[in-house]
This record gives sequence, structure tokens and C-alpha cells, in this order.
Amino acid sequence: MRRQHGAPEGGGAVTETIEAFSGYYLKTSEEFPEGKKYARVSETVKPGGLPDLPHIVEAAEIGTIAHSFFASFCSDSFKPDTVPEAYAPRVALTITAWKQWKEEVGDFWPISVERRILSDKLRVGGTMDLCADFGEGFEVVDWKTGNPRREDKIKTGGAYALLAEEALGVKVKRARVVYLSKKGEGHKEVILDDLSEWREEYLKILLHYHLNHGAIK
Repeated sequence: MRRQHGAPEGGGAVTETIEAFSGYYLKTSEEFPEGKKYARVSETVKPGGLPDLPHIVEAAEIGTIAHSFFASFCSDSFKPDTVPEAYAPRVALTITAWKQWKEEVGDFWPISVERRILSDKLRVGGTMDLCADFGEGFEVVDWKTGNPRREDKIKTGGAYALLAEEALGVKVKRARVVYLSKKGEGHKEVILDDLSEWREEYLKILLHYHLNHGAIK
């Protein structure tokens, strides 16, 4: 993925390239031709490596497809992915659950949808599903199509709130983790009001990750 930033004095836009690898992102530019590494948020919080078992890979693929629909519901700049026939019933159920959630929460005004954000301060990055104004301030939202885990709260209330504040320049008031069932069981929303707890916990986890994996240069 290539992104161009404002032209420096003397003309010519600065181009940076962000590549995704297992466990990290690599950003290269004219200033850093050898690249700068950023740990993946998901890698920093997971309790241990998961094997690429068929059912795990399939669940991840269904989640990715479903997210393309959620993004398209929030912004015209996104188009839904093609749905393989074998996945269609489960994707349809997650979409139904998403629409039920949307009807429950009412209107919101997105400022960022399905956006990859890198933090130069923390040297970590991830794809944030949504940052939006829900009428009482800005909130980050993480839509999940898997089973609830404690790591989800740390990612959303800690990591993504910090990333949003650095990259978007807003104060995040609240975080929402929304579980959308692939089995027709609707949705469950977990609202995180006190983000200081989750920010603090994530920063400790991130420090531990960087120490164990070597300081990212």
C-alpha cells in the first residue's frame, strides 16, 4: 500500500510504502530506505501462537469478508468482497447481527473506517474498524465475529484508543467491542467507559513485547 504525503520544500511528494508481514509492518520512505518496523497490535496481545488449523483459517476468512460489508455500510469508499458460496450463510448472519446492532445504537458519524494506523511513538500498528462520533464524543469500535476474549478489550480500549488519539488527533471517550454471531445468535456489545485502565494495561503488555522481541529500531 502506497501513501503520498504533502510535498516538501523544493517540490515532489514524499512517498512511503507500508508492507504487512507476519507479526509486524514495515514502512519505508526516502528518509528511511531500509524501513522502520512496527509490531502488529494483534501480535502484541495474543497469549500464544495459534496453529493454522483449517477451521481457524476459515473463521478468519469469514471475518475478513464480513468486515468488508461493515465498512461499506459506513462509507461509500468501500466495496464488499465477493462471498464464496460456502461462507454465504454465515456471512449473512453476521450482517444481520450488525444491522441489529446499528439499529440499537442509532446514528454515528465516522471519521475513520477500516484504517491501518501506525504509531511512531509506540512503534505499533493495526487496522482499526471504526472511530466515530456517537453524539457524546469520539469512540473506537471493534467488530468481532469470533468468541469473546479478554484480549479484545485490551486491543480496543487500550491499543486502538491510543492509536486513534495519536493519528487522528481526537480524544477518545469510550470503546465498544461488538460480537456478531455467525450462528444466528445476534450481537453482544461490551462498552468500555474507563479507558485509563485498558491504556495502562496495554502499555505494560507492549513494553513486555518489545523487551522480549528486541527493541524495534
